[in-house]
Amino acid sequence: MKKISLTGIKPTGTPHLGNYVGAIRPALELTKTYDTVYFIADYHALTTVQNGAEMRANIYKVAATRKNPCSTSRAIFLKSLNLAGLSAASRRRVS
Repeated sequence: MKKISLTGIKPTGTPHLGNYVGAIRPALELTKTYDTVYFIADYHALTTVQNGAEMRANIYKVAATRKNPCSTSRAIFLKSLNLAGLSAASRRRVS
């Protein structure tokens, strides 16, 4: 059984060469040895992107860079759509 890699990215702008070299390429390399799950941390980008249309465009651009058609990637998901998970996690007690 492969280990699982969870990787997230904030959609604060159009992906560029620095994103590719520093984050996208390494994340895609992980698909060779890990089951991968990617998420787009859209709520984290609200401090820098307040325009809804711009945010949606950035989300689509980031999602397009994360999907390798040759990979066995499990999923790409938008963090804000997992509100039940956020709510349940906030109710957990830390011991």
